[in-house]
Amino acid sequence: MCAMLVPRTVRHNIWTIGPYRPSNLILSHVQAGRGVVRQTISQTATGRTATLPKRLPIRWTHVVRHRNRSNQCEIHSFQPPPSSWLEPQSPPPAQSADLPKGAARNIVLVHGAFVDQTSWKPVADILTKKGYNVTLVENPLTSLAADVDATKQALAKQDGRTVLVGHSWGGVVITEAGNDPKVSALVYVSAFAPDVGESLAALAKGGPATEGTKAIHPDERGNLTIDPKVFPSAVAADLPPKIAESLANSQLPLNHTAYEAPVDTAAWHDKPTFYVISTKDKVIAPEAQKMFAARIKAQTTEVAGSHASLVVHASEVAAVIEEAALAE
Repeated sequence: MCAMLVPRTVRHNIWTIGPYRPSNLILSHVQAGRGVVRQTISQTATGRTATLPKRLPIRWTHVVRHRNRSNQCEIHSFQPPPSSWLEPQSPPPAQSADLPKGAARNIVLVHGAFVDQTSWKPVADILTKKGYNVTLVENPLTSLAADVDATKQALAKQDGRTVLVGHSWGGVVITEAGNDPKVSALVYVSAFAPDVGESLAALAKGGPATEGTKAIHPDERGNLTIDPKVFPSAVAADLPPKIAESLANSQLPLNHTAYEAPVDTAAWHDKPTFYVISTKDKVIAPEAQKMFAARIKAQTTEVAGSHASLVVHASEVAAVIEEAALAE
């Protein structure tokens, strides 16, 4: 959970985006307003903000496929904006092949509830430019099983040792999916880390109440979202207010069945683990994060950020993932 940067035609799944390439993606047929939101937040980690022109030249195209409710394939073309707001457009920088000796080359990033996979974009850009093979998993958020399946599909495409990373709800997903033999380490970023038999609902009920968890409500179909009035302060307090408000009104709901489903595998029992604690988090209390980190015996790093730390503190999060890539 952190930031939905691209609108989705969803309540489906199952296309996994990968491997990731470091370009600033924008839907070619999206309204200009959402395009600006996406670009502004993608620059948050570097402190740069800008307003996009209404039309951008097409230099290369990314295609992401989805299936709609009628099981018809919908294709969305993406075009990147210029790499600099003041300079001519250029291709993405070449990737470095000089990874540390013995490092796992593959990184699979799993997003949380209420957002999509592009919440990982700032971290993915950093890692990709250093030569890692980064894959972003698109969770359907319809059930735990569906999200785990999407992650397992991404893992099946990896060649060799892989670091599996989850943010928020994504921690539940990697706990279940992380028993894959390719997974060399697990990284939890402001994330839930359940044990066998525990559900997200049980963890939320048993832990300290927070501004964010108290604002989660179901609609008439049982799909959960955070009250849009509470979302900016609870989830993204260190993002620009206009961006946080836009994200609050563009949430992807988590189905209640996912919220209530217990895990039947806890991969952290058998894998090296790392945990990034967000000390200003108002969704998962820092005390709860410290409890998770302690019981999974994780190597722990603290960042002074909100639940959106994967955007605002992308460099610190990426550094932890790089450290996990060296774990054996």
